[in-house]
Amino acid sequence: MLSILEANFRGEKYPIYISDNAIKHLSIHLQSLKNNYLIICDDVFKNKKKHPDDKFTNILKNSRVLYYKAGIKNKTSKYADKIIQFFYKNNISRDCAIISIGGGVVGDIVAFAASIYHRGLKLIHVPTSMTSMIDSSIGGKTGFNRYDVVNLCGTYFHPKSSFIDTRFLKTLSQRDFSSGLAEIIKKAIIFDEELFDYLIKNKDDILKLTPKIIYETIVKSVKIKLLITSSDEKESNQRLLLNYGHTFGQALEGYFGINQKFLTHGEAVSLGIIAASKLVDKKYKLNTLNTNKNLLKNFKLPTNFSDLKIKNKININNLIKNLNNDKKRTIHGIRFIVSKKKGTGQIIYEKNKDLIKQSFKSILS
Repeated sequence: MLSILEANFRGEKYPIYISDNAIKHLSIHLQSLKNNYLIICDDVFKNKKKHPDDKFTNILKNSRVLYYKAGIKNKTSKYADKIIQFFYKNNISRDCAIISIGGGVVGDIVAFAASIYHRGLKLIHVPTSMTSMIDSSIGGKTGFNRYDVVNLCGTYFHPKSSFIDTRFLKTLSQRDFSSGLAEIIKKAIIFDEELFDYLIKNKDDILKLTPKIIYETIVKSVKIKLLITSSDEKESNQRLLLNYGHTFGQALEGYFGINQKFLTHGEAVSLGIIAASKLVDKKYKLNTLNTNKNLLKNFKLPTNFSDLKIKNKININNLIKNLNNDKKRTIHGIRFIVSKKKGTGQIIYEKNKDLIKQSFKSILS
């Protein structure tokens, strides 16, 4: 199984290899670089049991590697500086390639460092989590968190190529895998009714990581992300739809200080989708909530805080305060992405605090 998709952004074209053996293609590419590259790798891959094959083991063994302890708490300027220091100590030239191997945290912060060192180095993504494969490694966003705000600082910087090897998904916990699926579900709800139905039909095979179905799911999701982001690279219109579930979700993340022990990003998005569904149902007298809730439940994602067994009592006023501090706030109100029916999304601006409070209550009761 192999697809080579072309990412086509303004002035930037590059291939995305999607396969159950993409490491083979990465290995061939690295040979052409003649050792003029550095690898920044999630330190989970210090454990050879996590390696998909011997080729991957040999790549790490025969390369200059900085192992990065991933996790949302390490997505900071301090760790970006450690990566930059790694570049500096290796005295790299401007034509050196930087290989990012890991999930969304590793990919985002390595891409940020690569984008500013020598005003831009060659970047290659090797995403290893579901979230990074189908979302964060595509579209050129980089960044790190600051003041408990997700990706408060960042740049736009595209890789020269990406290699998605579906075998890495076997290294994930059930919780991390399901969290990544939230980003696929988000795209299905706001953009692709066929994908929505495909997810329902194939839910068991997706959860069992059936190779052919997982491969097809990732290809479908990556194509959607490319279609949306290539037409609106700097998030001025259509790309904003990808923030579905994120306005409410990031208020929740901020509440817990971006602590994934309590709440992963995908879980926050899942709860955000429920709150956004409640908002659109109340505002337009619709009934989207049950349909979206059932899809999320099928993939073991939370639809209420009780699903997470969090004992903390949540203060809704603090959640609303987080919304007011979010970059999605405008003079027209807080910007929300909503879906009036599956496969469609739109941008609205809402000032009605009672309606927003009711939306939050739908995930707290």
